[in-house]
Amino acid sequence: VALCVLAGLLFLRALWTLFCRSNNDDQEAAEVEDEMVKIRRRLRIRRKDGYCLPSELSLLARGVQRTHVLRPTHLEAVARMVLGFQFDVPTFDAFTVWLQEEVMEKPTIAIFNLPDSPFDQLCELLLDTSAKLLDPDATEETATADLWEALPFARSFTAASSFRTPLFKASKPVTPADRFLFFRSKVAKVKLWEERDNFARLKQLAQRCLDHLRSSCDHLYAQLLKEEGGRELMNFKWDPLAV
Repeated sequence: VALCVLAGLLFLRALWTLFCRSNNDDQEAAEVEDEMVKIRRRLRIRRKDGYCLPSELSLLARGVQRTHVLRPTHLEAVARMVLGFQFDVPTFDAFTVWLQEEVMEKPTIAIFNLPDSPFDQLCELLLDTSAKLLDPDATEETATADLWEALPFARSFTAASSFRTPLFKASKPVTPADRFLFFRSKVAKVKLWEERDNFARLKQLAQRCLDHLRSSCDHLYAQLLKEEGGRELMNFKWDPLAV
């Protein structure tokens, strides 16, 4: 009897695990899909802009003379990066190359160099995401607007604030070390850093973060000195030869 009860409990636990995993996967997929819509709006690669998914070919807006067909896997990789989910770096790089080639084929090549071109907006999106990941004080609710706007190269876009969504959800707390690991292992490896002045701008962003950390450390040091026995603690030295 005991074995039957134990087997039943293990079976119920397995079912509950599968149910929770399915719900988490569904929630993640929904978040990625919503983010894909926002990315298309920011990069101006919607149906009315002449860009469509394979499922939208029959819904193209009238007057569109040239159609660029988007790959869902490309958009998904960008969306997952923005949300802080694991993403495929080669797929992200493939979207970068495709976007460059497609935009350059447009009749008005000068649009490639406009501040609001799809490629330029993708660069801005990469920097926005990196600012969230590298900000040592970022929380689930903040989007590092103060840190980003303080940078000398920051440019304002009409709807930029609407795309600065929380990188990590409250249900999944992430430490600064976790965010940095995600940046180093994934975001830092995309080839988009080699384009334009993106890497130089990233270095300025990193320097800003380091300056902020140094200021915080100086403040904590000053506070420690004010504590009882603080100065004695600062003068304490460990002599291994005295042990």
